Amino acid sequence: MRMFVGLINGMIAGATPILLAALGGTLTYYAGIFNIAMEGMMLGGAFFAVLGSYYFQSWVMGVLAAIVGALLMALIFIYFSVVLGTDEFVTGIGLNLFALGATTYMLRQIFSVKGAFAGPGIISVPRVDIPLVKDIPVLGGILSGQNLIIYLAALATVLTAFLVFKTRFGLRLRAAGYNAECLDTSGVNNRKQGRSKYGAKRGKKSEG
Repeated sequence: MRMFVGLINGMIAGATPILLAALGGTLTYYAGIFNIAMEGMMLGGAFFAVLGSYYFQSWVMGVLAAIVGALLMALIFIYFSVVLGTDEFVTGIGLNLFALGATTYMLRQIFSVKGAFAGPGIISVPRVDIPLVKDIPVLGGILSGQNLIIYLAALATVLTAFLVFKTRFGLRLRAAGYNAECLDTSGVNNRKQGRSKYGAKRGKKSEG
């Protein structure tokens, strides 16, 4: 039974990073952008997480550094695919290869290792023991004692579903992805022109 619990916990821990990346990919998908650069963003975030945790001796700084690293990779993807209008697939593949080469090179230069680095100076994210739940046979070993990121990922899944399907922002996001032209309809332009004409007439009346 202990082996079964360990297998389930290993599956949950391995699936959590993929789940977090999938949530971000869901938002970009509904916005009409097919993001295949998520692997590079995950790799950049993981490398910066190690740097932050190792040098600041804090798992909080590691998480913040991971966010910054992933955002930097995302900004590169946005600049090329959205601003410059390059092909999303080509940009994503290029960013994934860039992240792989850059993190491998920096890992050798900073830590003098190749492949994976696991040192005692890396402060990991703490585990959370849920009172009462941890005493339940079998289920207690699965539902309690997990990494804090796992519980945050479960919460983020619910919040993302609510944001996309139950809010005005989600409606606009899906509308932009399904039909971007609907955001620039003649009705919107007419209302803008009407406001500008109304403002001009009002200005003339005030001058008279």
